[in-house]
Amino acid sequence: MERVRAPSLIKAFFFNHWGGLVLALGLSHLVIGGYLSSMRLLPMYFGQETMSTVIEKKPVPVTRKSVSYRLVYRFTDGSGAEIEDEAPVSREFFNRVSEGDRLRTMYLSVMPTIHSIEGGMTSGIGVVLTLIGVPIVIAGLLLFLNEARKVRDGEPGNILATR
Repeated sequence: MERVRAPSLIKAFFFNHWGGLVLALGLSHLVIGGYLSSMRLLPMYFGQETMSTVIEKKPVPVTRKSVSYRLVYRFTDGSGAEIEDEAPVSREFFNRVSEGDRLRTMYLSVMPTIHSIEGGMTSGIGVVLTLIGVPIVIAGLLLFLNEARKVRDGEPGNILATR
């Protein structure tokens, strides 16, 4: 006699219930938001400090009335490799620095392309995605717990019930 496996509640939730989509959407927001936030925070807390040189100041028009201020800079990592990048900065910081000035730069020694400069700004999209993801994940977990309760109590219409 062949043994029949009981259906998995988690599998049924993700493939047969719209709550699985809600939970997956929230988790993807958390992962992407956390990744984007870590690109700025990791060098600040775990990075090696060095000095970079401002190569160019670039005011970039975004719309007719707004401008994005960017600095092109170059630094040398611990292995001697030169890295050049550009970063958005505030207007005040942009006006305060000149080409050739030295900036404090933090980089990850294992991956120097992940770095941040003093005065550098981020778009904040990582934080926004994370903050949006938290309530979505909570809603998805509540939907899952509700379905688990229905299965436990044997309510008709639960996601494991035979139709």
